[in-house]
Amino acid sequence: MKKLNVIKFSVLGIAGYLLVCGYHAGAGLNGYSCTGAETGLGNIAGCTTGSGCHANTATPAITVALELDSAGGKKTNYYVGGGKYTVKITGTNTGSTSQPDFGYQVTCIKGTTAQTTPVNEGTFTAPSGSHVAPASQYNVCVLVEQSNNLKATSGSGGNGTTYVESISWTAPPKGTGPISFWGVINAVNNNGTNDKGDLWNTNSIPIAEITPTGIASVADNNATNVYPNPFSTRTTFSLANEVNNASISIYDITGKEVKQINFSGKEVTLDRGTLTSGIYFYNIVNENQSIKTGKLIVQ
Repeated sequence: MKKLNVIKFSVLGIAGYLLVCGYHAGAGLNGYSCTGAETGLGNIAGCTTGSGCHANTATPAITVALELDSAGGKKTNYYVGGGKYTVKITGTNTGSTSQPDFGYQVTCIKGTTAQTTPVNEGTFTAPSGSHVAPASQYNVCVLVEQSNNLKATSGSGGNGTTYVESISWTAPPKGTGPISFWGVINAVNNNGTNDKGDLWNTNSIPIAEITPTGIASVADNNATNVYPNPFSTRTTFSLANEVNNASISIYDITGKEVKQINFSGKEVTLDRGTLTSGIYFYNIVNENQSIKTGKLIVQ
C-alpha cells in the first residue's frame, strides 16, 4: 500500500520543479496508475491526493475523450487481433481558468470494467515526448504517459484549449475478447506549484473484438435485410431505421477488413468489386456504435 502523503498523479508544474507530491515526468515511473482502470495496491482514479497537490476531485471543466483509430484515421469501436491502431486521448478546457500545459496517462486492460488486478492487453509505442511506464510493485497497469510537461495542442490555456496525444497500439492476439482503454488528462496552470488550480478528469471506452464468426460483445439494434445473400455481383443492405454518416465494413474469415463503404439513409448497395468467392462478415457502424453485424457469402 502506498503512503498516504504521496500524490496519486501529480504531473507538471514548472519543468525542473519537483516536490514529493510532484511527478512532472510521469507518475507511472513512480508506481502510480491514475486512469481508474486499476483499483488495487492503493491506486485510485485521477490526480487526487488529499496532500494539497492538484484538485482533489475530477472536474467537468476538463473533459476527456478516448478513441481507437484504424488505418487512415477512421474511428472504430472494435479491433482485429494483432492489428495496428492509434489510440487518441483528447482533453478540452471548458472552464474559465487558464491551463496551458498538461500531462496524461493511457492504459489498456482486458474486460470493460475497472479491476483490482487488471490484465494488460496489447502493446503501446510511446510518441515523442512520452514513455511507456512498466508495471511495478505499486501498480499492475502498463502506462503511456508524458516524459515532461506538454504544451496545449490548441489554444493558449483558456476555454476551448485542447490537449491531445496519439499513441501507436498493437492489438492483442485473436481470441482475447473485449478490452477497454482508460485515460486521464491533468491540465495545469503552470504557476510553479502542484496545487488545486491544476484540473483533471478521466474517461474510458470499451472495445470489442472482431472474430471470424462475427463481432463480439457489441450492440445489434437495427434490423437489416441483406439481399441477395449469397450474391455474385452486388447486394443491398436495407435497414429498418434511418442512419446518418454510417459505414459498412466487410471482413474476410481472418478478420481482415477488405472493403468499406460510407452511407446515409436506410439503404445502400455493395458492389462485389475485387471480393473473391467465399464467406465474409459485415459490421454496420453509426455514430461509432456497431448497430448490426452478420454474414455475407460471395459466389
